[in-house]
Amino acid sequence: MRHLLLATALLATFSVCADEESDVLKSTPAQRAGFQSQYMTEHLGLSPDLAAKVQGINLKYAEQMDPILKGAGGRLDKIQKSRSVMAAKDKELRSVLTPAQFEQYDDMKGEMKSALEASLGQ
Repeated sequence: MRHLLLATALLATFSVCADEESDVLKSTPAQRAGFQSQYMTEHLGLSPDLAAKVQGINLKYAEQMDPILKGAGGRLDKIQKSRSVMAAKDKELRSVLTPAQFEQYDDMKGEMKSALEASLGQ
């Protein structure tokens, strides 16, 4: 469940099954940001100060994603809007993470995307 929330939030995709999508939609921006931050702290080896900065960034963009995730727009519209939010988030994360940490973060996103696509049979 944790990894699904993180993958969904990181990738901002909407091609998960109905039950899993429902779980994501029931979570709050603070919960999604918390999962993301914890995962990033553990996997990127963030210091407490850097983890706090990343938490703030994750919360900011989780709040921006919330109306997109819960909105009435079509799937493609949501994906396009999500990509724009994610691009802004990545730009901000790039400014606080080291180049190696950002590369590792970017690799994690790619791995999660591949795993999600494989689980959906795409």
